[in-house]
Amino acid sequence: MPLRAIVLLIYLPLVLLAEKKTPPLGQMGNENLDISAKAIVDRTEIHNTLGADLGEGYVLVQATVSVRSDKPVSVSLNDFELLSHNDGQRSTAFTPSQIAGKGALVVTRPNAKTSKTSVGGGMGPFGGGSPGVTLTNDMDAKTTMDEKSSGDSPLFTILKNKVFPEKEISDTESGLLYFPIEGKKIKLKDLALIYKGPGGRMVLEFGPSSK
Repeated sequence: MPLRAIVLLIYLPLVLLAEKKTPPLGQMGNENLDISAKAIVDRTEIHNTLGADLGEGYVLVQATVSVRSDKPVSVSLNDFELLSHNDGQRSTAFTPSQIAGKGALVVTRPNAKTSKTSVGGGMGPFGGGSPGVTLTNDMDAKTTMDEKSSGDSPLFTILKNKVFPEKEISDTESGLLYFPIEGKKIKLKDLALIYKGPGGRMVLEFGPSSK
C-alpha cells in the first residue's frame, strides 16, 4: 500500500473526530442586530478555548454581535441568558469578577451541588432573586457563604481579557459569555441562548428542544 494511503488511513479518522467535536455555529438576527454564537459544554473544550480551567458548572458561549442599522446599540452581559430545556435552568451571563474576582463567593447547600454567586452582582437569573445568585428548583433556604481570598487570580485576568465587551456597538464585536449551569449531563441540544437587550428579543436554539 502506498505511503500516502497509509497516512490518510491513520489521520483521516482523527480529522473527522475533531470536526465532530467542533461546536456548531448558530445564528439569529433582526433589523437591528445579527448574532452568531457557539456554545461549549465540554470541560476540556472550554479549557482549550479559554486557555484556563473554568471548573465544573459552566457553559462557555463564543458570541459575535453585528449592528445592521446606522444607530449604535448598547450591549451588556445582562442582555444574554442561557436556558436549559432539560430542567428549566436559566442563567444570566456572569462577569469575570462574579467567577474569580475579589468579591466572588461560593454558595454551598446541604446535600446539593455547589452554586456560584457574588457580592453586588447583577440580578439573579430568575429575576427578583438575590443579586448575582444562580437559583435552582431545589435550593435550600439554609446556605453558607465562604468568601474567597482577596486579590485577583490569574483566572480572573484571563476571563476579563476575553469576556464580551459591555459597551455601545456600531459595527461588530466578539467575546466570550460565561454561564453557570448545574449538572454534569448538560447537552448542547437542550440549550438556547436568549438575547433580550435594546436591539430586540431573539432566541437561538443550539439544538432541537427536549420538550
